[in-house]
Amino acid sequence: MKIKVVIADDQEIVREGLKAMLHEEPWIEVVGEAGDGEEVLSFLERYDADLVLLDIGMPRMDGIACSANIRKYWPQTQILIISMHQSEQYVIDAFRAGANGYISKDSCKTEIVSAIRALADGNSYFTKDVSQKLWNHLNRPPQDRKAASGFSGEPVLTPREAEVLELIADEYTNQEIADRLFISPHTVVTHRRNLLQKLNAKNTAGLVHQASRYGLLH
Repeated sequence: MKIKVVIADDQEIVREGLKAMLHEEPWIEVVGEAGDGEEVLSFLERYDADLVLLDIGMPRMDGIACSANIRKYWPQTQILIISMHQSEQYVIDAFRAGANGYISKDSCKTEIVSAIRALADGNSYFTKDVSQKLWNHLNRPPQDRKAASGFSGEPVLTPREAEVLELIADEYTNQEIADRLFISPHTVVTHRRNLLQKLNAKNTAGLVHQASRYGLLH
């Protein structure tokens, strides 16, 4: 049985390269491609897929937010992050969002195919560097782990989260933020939830207070 794969990356040349690479594997079938997280979710609403090969830095909905939505609505679909972002913050965020694997765009074909095989078999797959970051994070004392993950100390926000945060502080509603950034209200809710978690806030007032405290508002 072939593994049905969706390729998601905002660069068409990257999608085409991955598609050509995977086409050489008779047990892999690329059933769709997407330029952002919104397109991934739209595809999954209409078609079946076993695995999503997912970039992080995409417009409208990034790979972290997309992973959280896939895990919530399509829990059986495997998620393999393939990204140039290798910082601990991105790795931990992807892990928390439900990614089953995380590899670099610099990975060779053998490693990419091996990662897909591992996830298809129900296992996880992380490159050596990513595994080390996860190991370091999980073996820190709880307070150090919290700080390193961006949930205390200096929170690390994605560019889209920073945009949403500014608009929240300016008292825009979810619908108004969605219209202004050309994303869906559902995506805004996801970003808002992530911001509350990263800034350790319980509501909008607390979010703005914490953002001001960390100097995140311009």
